[in-house]
Amino acid sequence: MSRHPSLLRIAVTAVLSAVLAACAALPPSRAPAVESRISEIKSLARLSDVLAEAPDTRTLVVFDIDDTLLTSSTFFGSDYWYEWQKSLAPGEAGKALCLFDVIGANYELGTQRPTEPDAVRVFNGLNRDVLLLTARSPMYRGGTERELLAAGYVLPPMRGKPGHGEYFEQPAGTAISYQHGILMVSGQDKGALLTTWLNRRGLHYRRVILVDDGRRNIENVQRSLQSAGINYHGLWYTRIDKPEPVPETLRRQGVEGWQRLEALMRTMFPERLARWQSGQCGY
Repeated sequence: MSRHPSLLRIAVTAVLSAVLAACAALPPSRAPAVESRISEIKSLARLSDVLAEAPDTRTLVVFDIDDTLLTSSTFFGSDYWYEWQKSLAPGEAGKALCLFDVIGANYELGTQRPTEPDAVRVFNGLNRDVLLLTARSPMYRGGTERELLAAGYVLPPMRGKPGHGEYFEQPAGTAISYQHGILMVSGQDKGALLTTWLNRRGLHYRRVILVDDGRRNIENVQRSLQSAGINYHGLWYTRIDKPEPVPETLRRQGVEGWQRLEALMRTMFPERLARWQSGQCGY
């Protein structure tokens, strides 16, 4: 056998060298830029314009519930009242004991109404995949679904696999549930839980639209979807007015509402009130 390389080997080496040199000369590939923006809206009808911007894109439309689809007719027990509660010191007039127990009682006993006259029509008329994403706890599911249905909303079908609902806990022990088209995240980061939900259900969308009255939620989802490489349009829904500071007339309603509930508990359910007073909260 000859000690010199064959002509074939020389030719192959030359071709490989040329290919490698060509590859090295190519610019590094870049992932397509993610479109991500936030708009303020006061009418859910604006959704049709936003959807029309990318009509052929696989899109998920996500709705908050409180002060986005439903709102309370009274200050006491409303989402606005809940935010006001967080500003009160223990023992201050109107400060509810065992706040999340009281919220649960309000959801079970109280009623809500659509945020605007056309809200139900707009929601039910969407021809896109829809998810309801709420900070409410799974413990409030019964009252939540009751009021949505009573208002006329059609709950969206379940998405992804498995086809049935699921209940799981975050590492900190926070309960999360997905059932009847509603993802309930117990006050946790909506952005992180939305991407967790997409991954758990094996769902892939090129675009997500979120309608939410909470600016922090809008921004949290924006950050998570940017990291996931998903196009995003956050619609910050500001139709429900929540002036700061809380007007004195509403503060009085908050104080009176708690006094009346406390009086009812003292008369009808004194043992439960005693638990609240001793700090034995149920949630």
